[in-house]
Amino acid sequence: ALGDSLFRTWSQGTQAWFFAGRSNYQLNPSAAAAVAKWDDIADNPLIKCVAPGMPSLMGNLYPMEIVQVGRDIELRFEEFDAIRKIHMGPAPARPADVPLSPLGHSVGRWEDKTLVVDTSRINWPYFDRSGAPQTQNVPVNERFTVVQAGNRLEYVMTVTEPATLVKPFVWNAYFVWNPGEMVNRYECTLEEWASTANPL
Repeated sequence: ALGDSLFRTWSQGTQAWFFAGRSNYQLNPSAAAAVAKWDDIADNPLIKCVAPGMPSLMGNLYPMEIVQVGRDIELRFEEFDAIRKIHMGPAPARPADVPLSPLGHSVGRWEDKTLVVDTSRINWPYFDRSGAPQTQNVPVNERFTVVQAGNRLEYVMTVTEPATLVKPFVWNAYFVWNPGEMVNRYECTLEEWASTANPL
């Protein structure tokens, strides 16, 4: 069946774009000014065990399992035990009726053997994990294509956010299938963060 090989656990094959330096995206002056004021300890929600929203959730370095749930698809992440739902029905007739959320509202469709996902209604305040801001309802397009006899998942993300980016950001990445790899519980705790930040 179409996409059967999509439904397995995938490991990140490329370096997360927000860890790789900003050579692959250019911030406009107002966004660059916000980043200059960012404090990676005081301002970073991840340190408070708050899972990142879209789009930066997709760049994490932990395994991700893709599961069919009825007609819909779930992306289950080890990082922060986050779960993204992709609705495989038609897009809502009135998108404004869908509540804003950190992960937004994702609608998927098949184009031949590629799963195409359009996400809107995002209210996560950061484009990356370094303080670059993003406005509400930034559109994110993703394309997932299984290649190499099911061993590799090609991934292309396009983020159009003129309030932050000089031009749309396109991240060409891939995931790999390692048989036996599993998504483990992340169970982030503030105590762990505290002991890491302030070793005894």
